[in-house]
Amino acid sequence: MLQTSYEDMAYTIRKERANFQPETVNLSKALTNRVLSFIPIAKANALALEYTIAPEISLACVWLKFVRIIDNSLSNAIKYSYRKTTIRV
Repeated sequence: MLQTSYEDMAYTIRKERANFQPETVNLSKALTNRVLSFIPIAKANALALEYTIAPEISLACVWLKFVRIIDNSLSNAIKYSYRKTTIRV
């Protein structure tokens, strides 16, 4: 969570000055890594986090914006789910 907060602050500072260019991202690997980083947080909130992600899907996007969208979605799912339920990605 501290790293995410740091990344949010860094993004806020840089977004006015930086020219973010889209790049090809392996969506499957990136999404899997982000989900894995949220599993301990889900467990701490008495939630299960399951995922099924198709392999080798690519996407042209701005990496930093993509990560912010995924992290925000996972964070909200954890925040607003009932305890002892399963979040599925």
